[in-house]
Amino acid sequence: MDVISALRTGRLTVIDDAVTLADGWFDPAPCCRVWRSQREDTKAPSRSSTQTWASSACRGVETLVGHETALNDLVIDGFAGVVCQYDARPFDPAQLCAVRMAHPASTQPGVDESSLRTP
Repeated sequence: MDVISALRTGRLTVIDDAVTLADGWFDPAPCCRVWRSQREDTKAPSRSSTQTWASSACRGVETLVGHETALNDLVIDGFAGVVCQYDARPFDPAQLCAVRMAHPASTQPGVDESSLRTP
């Protein structure tokens, strides 16, 4: 995918901390509304979200795994794609494992595609 072109044409949307932490803390309800409304936008079937904020003591972070699991419904039909980007370094290994298991597929740097965990 030509990322620059996809961003310019709206085929790729990047969800940043301004959406994720709109009120200064993580509240999955408004965040889900944004994701669902963008799911309806057939022009933007691909999304990327940075999740580094989740390694902090941010209020609401305890709901992250449930939120990530709920978002699977938005991509299960294969129409849209989502890449949740986690910088693994600041995460507790147990927290990172729980987040990884909440996704229908996951990988990590240096691991080839054949090792993707899928349902």
